[in-house]
Amino acid sequence: MDVIYPNHARENMRERGVTEEEIEEVLANGSTIQGQLGRQITTKVLTVGYEQRGRSYPHKEVQLVHICESGAIITTTLKTRYGRFEGIL
Repeated sequence: MDVIYPNHARENMRERGVTEEEIEEVLANGSTIQGQLGRQITTKVLTVGYEQRGRSYPHKEVQLVHICESGAIITTTLKTRYGRFEGIL
């Protein structure tokens, strides 16, 4: 399935330090719940080790809000949290 990244989503990715590969990982292996207005919310904690704003973190949680339309996934926004997330791995 194709993933479409509108300009707003690309800006979010750049500002929050998220790559297309990470989005694909979240979509393939994350937990999904139903959101409002037909949107889905998929979340996954990534565990490679990350740097954001000059600080190092062991984990990054990525939460992707998206819709499925015409055989494609359209990202609408995303959120990230950096830190140590031992209890939810």
